[in-house]
Amino acid sequence: MKELLDTLSTWQAGGLDNAQIGRAVVVRTFGSAPRPEGAVLLYATDGRIAGSVSGGCVEGAAAEEIERARVTGNARVIRYGISDEEAWDVGLACGGTIDVLVQPIAPGVVIEAATGSIGSGGHGSAVITPLPADSPPSAFGAHVPGEGAPPAAALVVTDAGQLTGSLGTA
Repeated sequence: MKELLDTLSTWQAGGLDNAQIGRAVVVRTFGSAPRPEGAVLLYATDGRIAGSVSGGCVEGAAAEEIERARVTGNARVIRYGISDEEAWDVGLACGGTIDVLVQPIAPGVVIEAATGSIGSGGHGSAVITPLPADSPPSAFGAHVPGEGAPPAAALVVTDAGQLTGSLGTA
């Protein structure tokens, strides 16, 4: 997310607010996936895209899913995959499978954590985002996406050990 802060600032200076910017983030990979876990794509209501979750293979589909998330209000995890052989046949360098969390709005807590990590006074934070209950299992295999759920509150742990938020019971 940190690599997209300049773009995000430019969009905001142009009149977009966080409610007009959705996010897709790679949460799991299998095989020779083109982008690592944590790779982010931002998609604005005016059609602008920044970042990448797949190196170009599924960005359009991810943007469509962000649009769907805006309509439903639900976050969901979509599994995208292509075999290495299929990828080679269509001119791609690799195949692989990725699970992508799609959120209707880029969470403010994620933006704050990325912003707070910059500069000499910056500090690290881990943002833990609960996935919807109908997300794909951690095992490799086909998965039909569910309807998802409203985005859950995140848990933030700073490099100083400060905890903000909760994942439920202690």
